Amino acid sequence: TQPRPSSQGTAVLAALLKSLPVLLVWGIVLAALAAPLLRMQGDPTSREIYGLLGGICHQLPTRSLFLGYARLGLCARCMALYGGMALPLR
Repeated sequence: TQPRPSSQGTAVLAALLKSLPVLLVWGIVLAALAAPLLRMQGDPTSREIYGLLGGICHQLPTRSLFLGYARLGLCARCMALYGGMALPLR
């Protein structure tokens, strides 16, 4: 027979899996904020971030917020949606 995992290890794994969606959404929000900062510094990584976020957001300039002259990685609606999901109610 195989040894059973400790209940403490199982509890840690369960907590991590429960937190994973929130961590993913925080990653999306932080990437949306990092994209314009990187773009203003001339970092080519910003193109990749905009491209990845383009898969979940239309990124229309007329519906987007700007940081300086650079558009956020998500439109205003998606930023509010993902930002709201990043702040879970307890």
